[in-house]
Amino acid sequence: MQEVAVADKVAGSPAQIETRTFSLIVFPQGIEESVIGILDEIGVPGYTQSERVTGRGPRGRHFDNPIWPGADGAIFTVTTPSQASDLSSALLEFGHGLERQSRGLYGVHVFTWDCHQLS
Repeated sequence: MQEVAVADKVAGSPAQIETRTFSLIVFPQGIEESVIGILDEIGVPGYTQSERVTGRGPRGRHFDNPIWPGADGAIFTVTTPSQASDLSSALLEFGHGLERQSRGLYGVHVFTWDCHQLS
């Protein structure tokens, strides 16, 4: 576990802050229970979910309207680097299965960033 020293502005003394991994998971709307099940299997302690996410990407445009139907869901979570690695592996495996099953129409996107939890 990597630690970074930062100044504690309140007490005036240095504090140690753990490096965490911020993950953004984007998936087709309607499979959130499967994605949340994977989070539970890995032991992810918490997440924030956003529904009806719209935009465009490699699988087309999804603006949840009659011209560009469909929307996605998104989940944000912060975990230890070890949990993030396990989570990414499980989601990628799930996503590959979804792509095969839908013949490339649907998939799961996982993005990760190193971050520091300050409070």
